[in-house]
Formats: sequence, C-alpha cells, structure tokens
Amino acid sequence: MHVSERVIVYIDYENARRGAREAFNQGWDAPPQAGHFDPLAVGLKITEAGGADGAPRELVEVRVYRGQPHPEKQSGAHAAWERQAAQWRRDHRVRVVHRVLNYRGWNDGERPREKGVDVALAVDFVADAIRGRYDVGILFSADTDLRPALEFVREEHRCRAEVAAWRSPFQRSYSLAQRGMWCHWLDEAAFSAVEDKRNYVRP
Repeated sequence: MHVSERVIVYIDYENARRGAREAFNQGWDAPPQAGHFDPLAVGLKITEAGGADGAPRELVEVRVYRGQPHPEKQSGAHAAWERQAAQWRRDHRVRVVHRVLNYRGWNDGERPREKGVDVALAVDFVADAIRGRYDVGILFSADTDLRPALEFVREEHRCRAEVAAWRSPFQRSYSLAQRGMWCHWLDEAAFSAVEDKRNYVRP
C-alpha cells in the first residue's frame, strides 16, 4: 500500500495573476477580474497531475500570498479583496497570507505596491520544509527572488521542491525550474478550467 505524498502549493498570487493576463493575451484593457483564478482549483489540478515519480499525492494545503488594500485608502478594493478571500477560505485547505500594500508615493499619484509578500512566502516555504509539513512543496511564481528558497529546500531537505507556471501560446513561457526540477506547466485550457470570472467589486 502506497502512502500518498503530502503536497502544499504556495501561490504568489499577484505575480501569477499578472502572468495569466500576459500568457493568455488578455491585455491590460481587459476587465479587472481578467487573470484571476481559483487557488484551490489550481492546487487540485497540479496535485492530480502528479510528478515525475508517479507516486500518489494528496493536497493538504494551498497557501495564497498577496498584498491587501488598506481599508481607508482603498475602501472599495479592500471590500472586494475581502469578498474574494472569503470565497477562497470556504475550503479549509486554503490559507490566505497577506500584508497591507505599501502606499509610499500614494499622494503623488503612484500606485500602491506589494511589500514583503515574496519574503513571507520564501520564509514559509523553507520553514515548512524544515518542520516536515510537506513531502512536496510546489511554488507558483515567476519571481526570481524566490530562487534561494527553492535551492535551499532542494539541497538541504528530503522533501522535494517543484514549481508551477503558465505555458503561453503567444510568447516564450518561463518558470523558476532549475535543472532536474519538475515544473507543472498550465496551458490555456488549464487556465480556462481554473479561471475565476466573478466580479468581487459588486457586493
């Protein structure tokens, strides 16, 4: 009897959302919800596809990392964010990890930016490996700042580090996979299956 490998999927959400818009030619003139996807659906699709060894797998958690609009500075965006996060959290396997957006330059017309989200993801990816919380940790992002975390888990621990990325029909596809590292490629059909078209701006 084979014991299923425990899988945790770590999603750098804004990075992956922007990547979906670009990979599938949705463009920045697309509606605000374009590029959004259901993290649990992504986690299940990746887990069910399995890895190189063909061993059975079980999704135990999907961790979503993203910036959160400030309720006073962006009340509408904050409310939409909360509605979306609440929808995700309906399944106990989804954990949303957030940090409030950085509003430096906000009064001068600059857009708010994420700050510390990638660091939080990297820390958890490494810490969970050390604690033995997963057998396979899958990182979904194209942010090269996360490579050291992947390298640490791959080189220092018995658990495996894998990555996920969109495969675009319009442009060169990119992933954080290093030599010998398994990449879960998600094409346009896969994106259509996990896409979230709901408009969370509306109550």
